[in-house]
Formats: sequence, structure tokens, C-alpha cells
Amino acid sequence: ILIAAVTLLLSLSLFACGDKTVKHKVTFYDGTAELFAVEVKDGEKITPAADGKIGENVLPAKTGKDFVGWYRTPALAAAFDFGEAIKEAKSVYAGFRGAYQADAREWGIAGVGKGTVLFTSNYGKSFTAQHKMTKQSAADKNEYKMTLDLFADDVFQFVSSGSYANQRGWKYIAAAAGANFEQQATYVSDAQGYKSNIKVKTGGNYTFTLTTYPADDTADTANDIPNLNPFDTVVFTRNGDTLAEPVSAARDYFIKGNRISGWNNMLDDLHKFEVAEFDTVFTKTIYLAADEQFMLMSRDLDLTAGTAAFDALDIDKRHLDAASQALFNMEGSGNNILCTQAGDYTFTLDLNKDAEKLHVEYAAAERVLEDYYINGTLNGANWDMMAGTDGVFKSAAKLARVGESDNYTITITNVAAGQVFSVNGFKAGSAATGESEANRTGLYDHRFLTASKYFEAVSAADNTVKVKAAGTYAVTINSWSKAVTIVPTDKEFDVYLKGSFQAGWQHNFAEEWQFAPNADDPAILEFTHTFAADDQFLVNTFGAGLIAGNGATVNYGANFINRESLTAELEGASGGGASGNIKVKAAGTYKIQFFTDGENKGKISITKVS
Repeated sequence: ILIAAVTLLLSLSLFACGDKTVKHKVTFYDGTAELFAVEVKDGEKITPAADGKIGENVLPAKTGKDFVGWYRTPALAAAFDFGEAIKEAKSVYAGFRGAYQADAREWGIAGVGKGTVLFTSNYGKSFTAQHKMTKQSAADKNEYKMTLDLFADDVFQFVSSGSYANQRGWKYIAAAAGANFEQQATYVSDAQGYKSNIKVKTGGNYTFTLTTYPADDTADTANDIPNLNPFDTVVFTRNGDTLAEPVSAARDYFIKGNRISGWNNMLDDLHKFEVAEFDTVFTKTIYLAADEQFMLMSRDLDLTAGTAAFDALDIDKRHLDAASQALFNMEGSGNNILCTQAGDYTFTLDLNKDAEKLHVEYAAAERVLEDYYINGTLNGANWDMMAGTDGVFKSAAKLARVGESDNYTITITNVAAGQVFSVNGFKAGSAATGESEANRTGLYDHRFLTASKYFEAVSAADNTVKVKAAGTYAVTINSWSKAVTIVPTDKEFDVYLKGSFQAGWQHNFAEEWQFAPNADDPAILEFTHTFAADDQFLVNTFGAGLIAGNGATVNYGANFINRESLTAELEGASGGGASGNIKVKAAGTYKIQFFTDGENKGKISITKVS
């Protein structure tokens, strides 16, 4: 043991004979091959030559490679700091860059921020002309430039084609960041800084230059970095203050239809249009069924007040240009746009035009079918419900198709408050997730969830579904709209009163309009209300716990009332649809009972209390 300790000590620090001067061994490598080593007195520094020469030690030449510097890790994750005093044994690694290779990738910026470019980026969900860098014309250099406004606390990095598989983040700009930028998050591994977002400290108008060397691209699977390059660089110039004010208001568009959204307002990225030009040009490519009826729904955002409102600028078949009309059935479905063939539809909505604002291109395509799996921390799991470490799927986590419908479901039992989960889509028939989850087709989290009083998002920045109320639930996803609905298994629906005495006939899922169980028979839900003469109303049911949606499970009206309830005080009103509104002829207080079981299931009984 003593011999081993002495050997270890000598390997770390060397002593000169006589004067007892402490020296440290610094070893220089090319990958794993040792090039040479030098001894450095404790506290002194090494001064390298520009060609890599260290003292009398000459760096061997490498055919087709140029020496670019010394690094402190084999992966060349960070330059070696020769300004640091040597206090212990060190390893240093040579960086050799390959010959020029043209970069065919399209680079641009992705992130989120208060300027129009990052505001519309949505972390790369939109990757249009405003987000792309311009490649400079140079015969032997891959250099990309862009100029934009950035505001304090904006976050961004540079990516190719909007994909985070090729990230040029914090590590590429860190050496020059100064007071202008900082790393958004600190990773355990230094190498992960390559994919960390850059956070703006000092706002202004900036010009960025990205230089790439694709011949030296590599991957770091240990740190989950599919593509990095220690030689790529990002440099910037702050040109001055921002040229425009931060975005305070904006409009966006979503597709809404019978299959694609169930006629619900779905505000996730699947349904949202990309912004090609801020507030004026919007684009989207999406697969639609042959019998799809749809429209485009607009939403106005007030970023100062933090509010959103759906406005009257919806887009339908009246806005199609002449070339696009031939793709659709223009005769039926009111103003909705009616498809006649399944396939990929590419939309360009240009609000700069007074008429014929919407242009559509069609391409034949096969629908991408999915299998669905639940994953999370339910019942003690640690995100290993869906698959093991080998990536092979676990059948117990797979959602089962409901008959021949478009719905897939799974029951999650005895889940506790605070547990989290998501629904995950993978190519139909896949046995495993694939390398780096190559078989993944979608992540359906709280953004796709029909709002429920029993669930919430983990946070504003994390859309993983979080359980608020313990219980056993049925989780269902629709394979067209990707809408996720979660309801308790011991309760089919909630019942609300809906009528002319409410603003816009909307109960807004408020508890003051919700029916409560009868004290003697909980299968009977009841509500007591004082009506004025000529009031009209319906009984409205939704899946239990749901607090959003355009359409009720069923509207129950006059056609569902036990006939003895249609007295001199009540009648069926015209114009109430298939269910028929219930109209009050005599003002007063009435008790309304809705039967959820037995021979009267789905029926309404109404009695006048006073």
C-alpha cells in the first residue's frame, strides 16, 4: 500500500533533487495517443506557440488536417486555459480540423423572445425566411449571417432546418459572450453546454456570424448530443439599440374541423399555423381526411395584458383563391371547407390581400398511423412505464383501440396527486422506441388535453400532465385530432344548466350552474333555479371533470322531459335543435332532475317549487 501511495504521489508531482522544487507532469495527447509530456514548476504557466509547439516539443503534422488549438477534454469540449497556473498534473488534447467541406444545411435561429423573429419561432416550430441565416458567398468557407433585434431574457440558439438535432448553443459563443449573453441553464456535463440555450443579458440589434466545419461534425451519445463540432464558432456584433419595440400584440391561426379537432379549439402546435411574416402571412402543411370539414380560427393575443381572445377574422371557403377552390367541394357544408380526397394540404394565408387570402396546394400522401403509450411516474414508476432500458415497449402501457373507432384508451388505476405523465405516439407496429427515439411521431401532453379540473400542467414551462386529484381514470386519445380526454372511471359525466339567462348561453363550467347528487339517490342529479317568464334552457352534459370544449356530450331539452313535466308552466320552444329548448311560460322556482341510471336514464323531470 505504501509503495502504491508513493508511486501515485510521484505520478502527480515531481521534486527536483536538492532544492525540493515541486513540479507537475502535463501530458499532451492526440486522441488517446501520447504525443509528449513536459514538467512544469508548481504555480507556473505553459506558453504554447501558434503552431502548437510546446517548448522544444514539436507537434507532428497530420495529412489533410490543420492544428487549431489545445483542449482540456478528449472530445475537445473546451479549450485548455494556458493562462491558468499549473497546480497539479494535467492532460491536454490536440485539436486538428479537417479540410474544407461545403455545408449544404440551412442554418437559422430558434428560440422564444419579445422580438418578431423569436416570438414567431416558438423554439423552431416556425422556420421560415425570417428565421434563416444567409450563407455568404465564399469558395472555401461556410459562413452564415443574420441581423435581428434581441431583448433582455430572450433565449435562443442556432439550428439547421429548425431541427434541434443540429444545435449550436452556448458553448459556441461563450468565449465572446461578455456582458451581452449568458447560459440559460447549467448542465452537469460541460459538453452539454453545446446544446444549452443562450440567454440575452443586454438587448440590442445584433449581427451574428456562424462558421461551420461539417467535415468535423461528431456525436456525443453519452451526453445526448446527436451532432456537435468543437471547431464551429458563433461571433456577434452589437450594432446598437433595438430598431423596433417588443411585440405587444399578435394574431395567430389554428385549423378547426370535424376530424382534425372535433370542432374544439385546439391550441397546440399540431393545429397552429407557422408565421411566415409577422401578423400577415401564415403557413401550414397537414394531412386531412377525405371527409374533413374545416375552417381556420383566429386568435388575438394581448401580450401586455396577458390575455387572448378569439376574434371574427376566421377564414373559410369564401376566402379561397380560384386555383384552390378546385380542390374542395364548394357546394355544401355552409361556409366550411369540405375536402374530397385525403392527403397533405399546404396552406398559405396572406392577410395582405383583400380577397382570396387563402391558397392551398395538395399532395397525395399516406396517413402516418401511430401506436400510443403512456409514460410517467404513475404508481411509483420513474418514466419507465412505456419501455425498458433496451427501448422495447411494454404492452401494459399501450393504449387499446376502442372497437373500430378513432379512439385509443387505457385505464390508469389508483394514481396519486402530484404524479405526472404524458401520452406518446410512435410509428404503428414499432416494437421499440428506436435509437434516439427514432420511431417517435408525437408527444401528447397537457397542450392536447381537454381541460379538466382533475389535471394541470406541471408549470408554464413544462406541459407534462400533473394529477391534481387521486383516483382511477380512463385516458383516451383521438387518432385524428390528438385530443386527450381523461375522465374518472366511477363517474360518467357532469351536468350543467345552460340557458338564455347566461351570457351567450354559456355556463363556462362554473360550479354555480352544475347539478349536484340527490341526497337520497346519487344517481339523480338535480338543480334548483328561479326562472323568469320566457326564459329558455337546456340540460348540458360533459365528460366528468372536463371544463372546456365547444360541444356537449349531449344537450337535453324538451324532447327528453318526462311528459308529465310539460305542464302549463313549461313548453318546448322552437329553434332548439333536435333536443328542443325548454321554455318557461310561468315565472317561478323549479327543481330540475336528471336521471343517470335506471329506466329513466337520460330523462329530465321538472317540478315547480314556488
